Amino acid sequence: MLRISKMSDYAVVLVSKMAGTAERMTLDDLVVATSVPLASVRKLMRLLTQADICSGKKGAGGGYLLQRPPSRISVLEVLEAVDGELALTQCAQQGECDCSLQPHCEVKDSWQVINGVIRSTLMQLSIGDLCQSATDGGQHVVQLLATDRALRLS
Repeated sequence: MLRISKMSDYAVVLVSKMAGTAERMTLDDLVVATSVPLASVRKLMRLLTQADICSGKKGAGGGYLLQRPPSRISVLEVLEAVDGELALTQCAQQGECDCSLQPHCEVKDSWQVINGVIRSTLMQLSIGDLCQSATDGGQHVVQLLATDRALRLS
């Protein structure tokens, strides 16, 4: 089954929640606002900070802020901050493939193309796009993807 991890999903939820405010959000604020468990929030905020998606400040008045506007943070960037490089198959990852089927595989190139399309789509979608779609039932993302597909086909 093709699915992002629960932790990546949680990370997108956290970043999207942070996109809705200019105020610092504490771990407790994020737990209350999203219902993501505290242990997961703690781990994810560490990963998101390491990836320069957000910054944290300790102490009184502390909390987390996004490093950039939501329109400049890609969905792919958030997913990869948590789970590493997105690749549908082992041979779709960048670098060497040590798959034992590689010498006889007739679908490797196709998987690499499919993986590239998915990565490109997630790179073009921003957290800002997801937040806008939350208010219009997903229509903003539908329009973006339809426009992108039409441009690729022309």
